[in-house]
Amino acid sequence: MHPIFLQLETDHQRMQRMLYDLNHQIESYFGLHDAPADVDAMMRCLDYIQIYPEVWHHPVEDIIFRQLLTKPGVNHYAVENVLRDHGMLEALSDQLSLIFSELRLSEKPVRPAIIRLSKHYHSRQISHIHEERGIFQMAGELFGDADWQAIEREIDAVIGPVGQHERDDYLSTFKPEHASYSGAFKQ
Repeated sequence: MHPIFLQLETDHQRMQRMLYDLNHQIESYFGLHDAPADVDAMMRCLDYIQIYPEVWHHPVEDIIFRQLLTKPGVNHYAVENVLRDHGMLEALSDQLSLIFSELRLSEKPVRPAIIRLSKHYHSRQISHIHEERGIFQMAGELFGDADWQAIEREIDAVIGPVGQHERDDYLSTFKPEHASYSGAFKQ
């Protein structure tokens, strides 16, 4: 597996652990578990889910997917659908973060619609990761050395070494205090 795919898969594994932990915290927040929710940990998790994919992860995937669309026999609808998902998932992340920020500051009761949105968000994120894995497998079979060189050049142009260093710094400093998140940040 190409090192770029290894990094993206590591990102996906971290994100999945984060999403499952976030889902558990949200369920606790709504009283679905005995233990109380750690709202600060939940908000840090939402911050991570907003920042990391938008700044570092999705731009790399977008480059790979655009390169894949140049190949014959590729299901353009599937690839373009996953590309469109990025914006939708980022908007859902923003919306959920805003809702929980407001709930944190107010004494208003939680509406059932918020629970449904949270469940939709979780299932949509997990589904998106699984869809991308299938596309990565196809790309891995179709890409040659010239494709990877073009992808690496574009990543360097879009993110660059400074951006990659900032990503590594971000991952090393973003350590939620809640014990259940400790596995989410293994490199």
